[in-house]
This record gives sequence, C-alpha cells and structure tokens, in this order.
Amino acid sequence: MLARVFGVLESLVAVSIGIGAVVASALVEWFGVQAALIAIGLVCPILALAALRRLRGMDRSVDSLDVDIALLRKVPMLRPLPLPSIEQLARGLEPVAVPAGSAVFTQGDVGDRYYVIASGDADVVGDGRVVATLGPGEGFGEIALLRRTRRTASVVARSPLELQSLGSEHFLPVVLGYTPSATEAASTVEDLLHRYEPTEPHGEPPPPAP
Repeated sequence: MLARVFGVLESLVAVSIGIGAVVASALVEWFGVQAALIAIGLVCPILALAALRRLRGMDRSVDSLDVDIALLRKVPMLRPLPLPSIEQLARGLEPVAVPAGSAVFTQGDVGDRYYVIASGDADVVGDGRVVATLGPGEGFGEIALLRRTRRTASVVARSPLELQSLGSEHFLPVVLGYTPSATEAASTVEDLLHRYEPTEPHGEPPPPAP
C-alpha cells in the first residue's frame, strides 16, 4: 500500500512539474517575469491558508496517534511489531472507561476484545482470588482471543480505569501476521496460564485429579 501511495505521489509531482512549466511560460509571456514570479510565489501560501483548518485537524490526530503508539509499545507482546503494524493497531483503538469496583469482563465471558491500560489499576481475579494486579502500559484479554476460549479470569477496576481496546478483528491479524509477535504472544499466553493456575492456600499446586 505504501508503495502504491508513493507511486501516485511521484506521478503527481512529475505531472505538476510539466503543467507548471507550461503555465509559468504563459504567465511570463502575458505579464512579464516579475508579475509571473509574484503570482507563482503566492500559490502555496494561498493554498496553505485555504487548507489551514484541515491541516490543524491532521496535526491534532497525529499527536493523538503518537500517544496511542507510545502506549502500545509499552506492552511486551507488541514490542516486536514493526512501526506500520503498531500504527495499524493504534488506528483501531477505542477508548473505554470503567469506574472503580466494576468489572471489565467476568470469568467465563466470551472474549472479543483486547485491552491496554492507559491509566488506573485493575485486579485479575481467577476462581475468586486475586492472582495479579495490572497498571498503566499493561495489556490483558489476549488469552481468550489467541486460544479462542472464554475468559479465563475476571478483571476488576481497583481505581477508575481508562482503557484502550482493540476488537479481535483488528488485534489477531496484526499480532499473528508477524512471526516475532506471534511467537511472543504464544509465550505470553503460556506464561499467563501457568501464573494464573489455581494453587492451594499454602502455595502448593492442587493434587492431580484421580
């Protein structure tokens, strides 16, 4: 896609140079060199003023995108992704606010989104006990998406949460479409499943089922 965009850009530049040469020659012939230079010199400032509102809007959107990219790059599972892939994820983010004490999702729910914490703290609750506490820059919800299972634990806001969420249709193609991130994701899921495995009160693993 980038190659096609740059191809179109270079083609437009080449065509514009040719048109500019013809127009400049005509202006010089009709109005003289000084008037032609003034007229041509005013073209860019006039176009910039006409597009000022859109340019400011683009600046604001780029600033916001940079913040989202920086947040995603804090997540270890997403760090192997190249910048274009991170940008693709950032453009699909949707903000979610969760008040303190409320659940983002509950163990056993159908999983369809991945979450990254922008601000606040959350408890991961598995089988009625807190197994981990998450803070800004940490993500959760990948197990259900990558394993195509229901939620293996609940996530409850300890304080007001500001989250950025990704639907599975945005998350899975990008993460699984790049080998290093797919490998890191699989490793992360295995580690989480092992860490969140229920244990006995004294820290010993439960006895094997007969």
